[in-house]
Amino acid sequence: MRLDEAKDTFLSYCESIRKLSQHTIRAYRLDLDRFVGFAGGDRPALTCDKALLQDYVKFLFEERGLARLLRIATWQRSGRSSGG
Repeated sequence: MRLDEAKDTFLSYCESIRKLSQHTIRAYRLDLDRFVGFAGGDRPALTCDKALLQDYVKFLFEERGLARLLRIATWQRSGRSSGG
């Protein structure tokens, strides 16, 4: 099964079987659309592994500027631990 098909199947399950709210379905759809766009929709779903997920998280952090915030927080923590 391709990744985009797996996404659609999961969202259908959440809507029809789990009866999740439309707000939740919309949020899931936005997040999954973004991941599928990153990974490639025609990619076999079973090839999504830990390395791909780590790359995606790294992409999100870099795209949103969170990497910079994490570096600042790490720097501040290291300064405090050395007495600064």
